[in-house]
Amino acid sequence: MHDGDKKVLTYHGDYLYIKPYDNNQTWVVKTKVSKSGVAVVDFNVPGKPGVPPVNLTMTSYTLHWYSVEKIAWEFTDPSGTLAAPGYPLNTWIEVDPSHKAMEYANVRDIDAFDYVVADMHDGDEKRVTIHIQGHSVEIHPYNNTQVWEVDSVFKNSEAVIDFHVPGKPAYPPVNLTARFYDMLRIGSYDKQAIEFYDASGTIAPVGYPVNLWIELPKKP
Repeated sequence: MHDGDKKVLTYHGDYLYIKPYDNNQTWVVKTKVSKSGVAVVDFNVPGKPGVPPVNLTMTSYTLHWYSVEKIAWEFTDPSGTLAAPGYPLNTWIEVDPSHKAMEYANVRDIDAFDYVVADMHDGDEKRVTIHIQGHSVEIHPYNNTQVWEVDSVFKNSEAVIDFHVPGKPAYPPVNLTARFYDMLRIGSYDKQAIEFYDASGTIAPVGYPVNLWIELPKKP
């Protein structure tokens, strides 16, 4: 989501190999993955451009939406150099998953949310409010000086979002479809994720994730 490109991930036993995909780069990152799906990643390898200044922690999640299930890897900086420890810096999303979705017992219902998200593409934060009775969605900027509001309705945990509203900078050239996923770790609910794709196929193939918003913990 951050770099706007693709990578290929390959498991060999407890080790994960990360390579570039669909470009002319040639580099390999190797890391060991724990039983809980966590790895410490050092991207400072020969041939790798845009290397983070510190090692990042890579945590495996499952995005779950009805019959759709895909793997997501979330990156954080435990050193606090780039962001507060635990704050999502980037997320990689599986493209065209072939495995079948499973049923989870602890998935939270979509109907009652008011939370702040980290925007993986824009690098800022938004506030998302979902109203139960009207199946409506409100989106506002958060933690900056912008003043704008996006309103939509959701059905089957999806909403068509028009970001072309007064005061909103850098809006997409087309409406985007937002899909509300439960973000799971080891089969239990952890947080909400909102994936955006272009149903018109204008800026990316239909269904291809162009952005991801991740729910942030509520501040005490």
